[in-house]
Amino acid sequence: MLKNIFYSILLISFLLFQSAYSQHLNSDIINEIETDAITKDYINNNNSSEHFGFALATGDFNGDGYPDFVSGAPNNSAISPNRGRVYIYFGGLNYDFVPDLIFNGEASNDLFGYTLKNVGDVNGDGFSDLIIGAYLSDSGGANSGRAYLYFGGVSMDNIPDVIFTGEIAGDQFSYSLSSAGDVNGDGYNDILISSPQNDQTFTNAGKVYLFYGGSTVNNVPDKVFLGENADDQFGISACIIGDYNGDGFDDIIIGAPNNDDAGNNAGAAFVYYGGSDMNTISDQIIYSGNDDDRLGSAVSDAGDFNGDGYSDFIVGIPRADNTGFNSGLALLYLGGANPSVYFATSFSGVQSSEYFGLIISNAGDFNCDGFSDIIIGSPSNYSIGSGVGRINVYFGSSVVNNTADFISYGEFFSEYLGLGVTSSADFNGDGNVELIAGAYGYSGMDGRVYLFKQKMTGNDIPDEYFLGNSTLELFGADVSIEGDLNGDGFNDVVISSPGYLSNRGRVSIFYGGALLDNDPDVVIYGENEGDHFGNSISTNGDINGDGFDDLLVGARMFNGARGKAYIYLGATVMDSTADRTYLGENIGEEFGYKVAMGKVGTDNFTDYLISSPKRSSAQGRVYYYFGSSTPISLPNLTFIGESANSNYGVSCDIVGDVNGDSYGDFLIGAHNFDSAKGKAYLYYGIPNGSINSNLNLIGEANDNFYGFSVSKAGDINKDGYKDFIIGAPGFNSLKGKAYVYYGGLNMTSDYVISISGTSADENLGYYVNGGGDINADGYSDFAVGSPYHTGNRGRANFFFGSSLLDNISDLTVSGRSSNDQFGQSFSMSGDVNGDAKSDILLSRIGYNSGVGLSQLHLSNSTPVNPRITNISDVPNDQGGFIKIKFTKSGFDEFDVNGISHYEIERSDPPGNFGFAWQTVSTQNANNNIYYNLYINTPSDSNSNGNSTFFYRVTARTSSNGVYWRSNILSGRSIDNLAPLAPVDLMASGNSNSINLNWNPNNEPDLKKYLIYKNGEFFKESLTISFVDTNVVQDSIYIYQVAAQDINGNISELSNPDSASLEAITLFDVTVIPEGLLNISTNTLRMRDTITAYLYDLTGSDIIDSAKGVLDSVTFKVDLEFKNANSGIYYLVIKHRNCIETWSKIGGEEINRGGTYNYDFTNSAGNAYGDNLKLKGGKYCLYSGDVNSSGVINSTDRTLIRNNVGQVGYIRFDLDGNGVVNSSDRTIVRNNTGISKQRP
Repeated sequence: MLKNIFYSILLISFLLFQSAYSQHLNSDIINEIETDAITKDYINNNNSSEHFGFALATGDFNGDGYPDFVSGAPNNSAISPNRGRVYIYFGGLNYDFVPDLIFNGEASNDLFGYTLKNVGDVNGDGFSDLIIGAYLSDSGGANSGRAYLYFGGVSMDNIPDVIFTGEIAGDQFSYSLSSAGDVNGDGYNDILISSPQNDQTFTNAGKVYLFYGGSTVNNVPDKVFLGENADDQFGISACIIGDYNGDGFDDIIIGAPNNDDAGNNAGAAFVYYGGSDMNTISDQIIYSGNDDDRLGSAVSDAGDFNGDGYSDFIVGIPRADNTGFNSGLALLYLGGANPSVYFATSFSGVQSSEYFGLIISNAGDFNCDGFSDIIIGSPSNYSIGSGVGRINVYFGSSVVNNTADFISYGEFFSEYLGLGVTSSADFNGDGNVELIAGAYGYSGMDGRVYLFKQKMTGNDIPDEYFLGNSTLELFGADVSIEGDLNGDGFNDVVISSPGYLSNRGRVSIFYGGALLDNDPDVVIYGENEGDHFGNSISTNGDINGDGFDDLLVGARMFNGARGKAYIYLGATVMDSTADRTYLGENIGEEFGYKVAMGKVGTDNFTDYLISSPKRSSAQGRVYYYFGSSTPISLPNLTFIGESANSNYGVSCDIVGDVNGDSYGDFLIGAHNFDSAKGKAYLYYGIPNGSINSNLNLIGEANDNFYGFSVSKAGDINKDGYKDFIIGAPGFNSLKGKAYVYYGGLNMTSDYVISISGTSADENLGYYVNGGGDINADGYSDFAVGSPYHTGNRGRANFFFGSSLLDNISDLTVSGRSSNDQFGQSFSMSGDVNGDAKSDILLSRIGYNSGVGLSQLHLSNSTPVNPRITNISDVPNDQGGFIKIKFTKSGFDEFDVNGISHYEIERSDPPGNFGFAWQTVSTQNANNNIYYNLYINTPSDSNSNGNSTFFYRVTARTSSNGVYWRSNILSGRSIDNLAPLAPVDLMASGNSNSINLNWNPNNEPDLKKYLIYKNGEFFKESLTISFVDTNVVQDSIYIYQVAAQDINGNISELSNPDSASLEAITLFDVTVIPEGLLNISTNTLRMRDTITAYLYDLTGSDIIDSAKGVLDSVTFKVDLEFKNANSGIYYLVIKHRNCIETWSKIGGEEINRGGTYNYDFTNSAGNAYGDNLKLKGGKYCLYSGDVNSSGVINSTDRTLIRNNVGQVGYIRFDLDGNGVVNSSDRTIVRNNTGISKQRP
């Protein structure tokens, strides 16, 4: 039985299995399980068949404080077939889907990126590191496998820092990778790499390698774990699971899915407890009792799923038959001082051949409640279509259950969502986390990665408050965040107070920004007491087309309720002087009761409406004004109500292009029409306008007040047509009702959904608003207000848009005290803080006896429990400090029985006795999103014993019994004691380099020395000496040295010392000894030594000397003169058996340190007294002066005659043929009488 190919067969089998099932997506199932509160985005890499999204990881690799995400594409063939590729996308405030770093495999069919992991900080430099597997690499033999470790950094690169290679062919080394854990407690994360096909003990028994992290990481394993039986495939999955037993050391689990100990291919998983010198004997074994279950096909840490401080883990059983053949199962084991051998709960697949449990992972804290969550991928799930796949997320809790809290299906056939899953992370630092999952089969195996974003749900908590000043001011009677009045790119908060100062009224403007405050930047006051200035406001557009949004304000009671409206044009520095005003015609018509702005035409100007609902015995009118570069003084169109007392114009809004004709449309409400049934009129925008309504909508029953509120809703179902909402607050004895209408090419009076009030007199629909996308899913959202709900507390219900809209509120925000009248006004179509998400501004106009209050909700939700996001060592602190970062409690805010302070508590590892918490620090609650605190620790990583400690944060209130606790997280302080400065640095220069030497440091944890040149870091050295060749002449260099230990601590600098190169004058001299020249080859018969001198011009004093080797081909010799200063000198050449030859008359001028050429071979005149011999067309030194007497004579002839027959390198061998013979005697005889010529 070929067990060694089980895993590949398992993956292939679910792909083939899908073809027998439904070929259409079942949208009813999707709607039933998926939630609007979690939104989805995606990345398409669009490279053919690369399997993008096959493997995923998250971590902060570039150290900017934002987690990054990584996607493998193991079948990428851009360079060569199936070489593989990996992409990193750096997180950030505005991260994008363009890869920031790309890693390529080494060779064809390596499948580089088949596995990858964030291994944490392996080398202690403060950055997360990345390991990538290529399990079919042939580097150590066919399919031996290879893994590549890349150290993170500010400028992380794609060159591997450490390479790990499988031992022999077929090992499939790196099939599984793991880390983000410290098994031996030394402060460095360790790495686990498996070779499930390794044959060391038995054929395909498997082998797993543990590599300890450290300041220097190598590829030599520190521990090895071996499979027990042939074909076990031990290591098909392996994971460092955190501190499972609470002893302060992280632990390991390894799966062996083909283990037969409990049944044929039943499978097993082995747990190993970490320690300072851990052994390789398993401490716990988990078996399955059924044949062919394949337990251990996947194993994963589960974080702290139940919040007890101990790490938990999951084991997959993909072929369990609990709900159908091969439906699959996953088991959760909870950690503890003495962990139970029984699983705490199981998670089940739902259909045959789902292989549930094959893909499992810690999901991080996706819902931000302080508990770790679990994600289980089901790429073979076919519930809604063949090969669509799904992911299942289970939220952690103190009470463990096995019901999926979030399920999402793939969007297309054969995309296999869920084969790639990993931990969630907060990529943009907004306090919410994103979860990523891969669908590698998308678009013909190109692949896709989905990002799931946890958004506002339940009862949202405000992020900023704005307060009125005086009783009955009614601060917040109308609000808007739709416009950017000062043109800074942030929408602004505008709040009206029509009751201010005996109903004079005022409007307050708060400029938006990344950092918000609640001090108004501009305040505009009404003209007279009783005007009710600000009873209605709008900022939705740019009336005069100057690039700034503008403000339109109504004052309905101006001049005996004649009414007045004001336009304030936006500007970089906006003022409080109206740029255009409009006055009602008649006393009592309440002109300006409602104002609205919006785009109708196709020009660059925003049009606007002003209503007079009491005009002509409350028949009502609405005036329509075209926007223009200078606001016009008279309306372009006037719309008149049908009947007296209908209050036509009680509401109005420009709602966008409802019917798809490219012109904006508008609604006008008449809530008292026909015994207060109410009516709303829809007008299609056309180039010249029309006063005839295109669609009339009527309330259901008398006293419904249908049309009391109308509003745009954006595109709720994303069909390209704008939608709208109409409120009927009188419906069913003032319970109220609201109606949602979809736009379309042929509009009818049919609404899509309605929302009904549930309490007497709540007046649901009193105010409606929409158009923003507060959960950032691409669908417009809307809200309905019930200002008199629950004793006039009031509330607002928000509904997230969707292609399958329902009437169940996705988010509810309520008033906090009686008579708050919350939900009487709100705005949700603006991005105040610039995070590219719509925010919400709501009002409690009855707050504090009518003072009024408005609250801004940014588009994220803040959990009530604080959450520890990170514990890290404090660098350069001399040891014993950690930095703890945590998010605030949702009740760390204004106007509640809120958080007074936070307590930071610490405990030793729980061990057998559990946690023993002590408060080590406190922090006042300041309504910060994040808090960073520095906490001292009793020991660090260089102290005796384990240096791991556990931390939690408790958010305290004024009541001892009311508090909220964070998750528990462990951390340690690394040694930060810097070495002493090196001493006795000495620098000395020579001709082409400078030598450095210093005394050794004695610290036992010393790692290396850092060399500084001229005040800048230059190089590293592992020894106490260094040679600097990167130097030039005429420069002085100042050096210092620092020592660095294994934990990155750097000493003070050593004493400085300076040096420079010796100033050397270089002569490149061309010269030929006559006897050595072979005319037939035009070369010398041998290389030989030349000695040269520099003489002064008198010829009496030697100033400098040099030696060099004469090249036999080029006839050149390089001569270095180290002592001669600048001047004029004779160059004198001496050879062992030639006449000493001087340079031409007059000498040569040189500058110290210069480079010069001199050629004796091209002219006799280049020698003093023309003392050169022409041979073979070249001028040569006379050979024959064997006794260096300065003249060739009989003595030289005698010496040669007496040495005839001698062999070797001797001065009597003039022609260099290796033997003294007659040819040498001939040369001497021919040159007899030649003597040296000199001054």
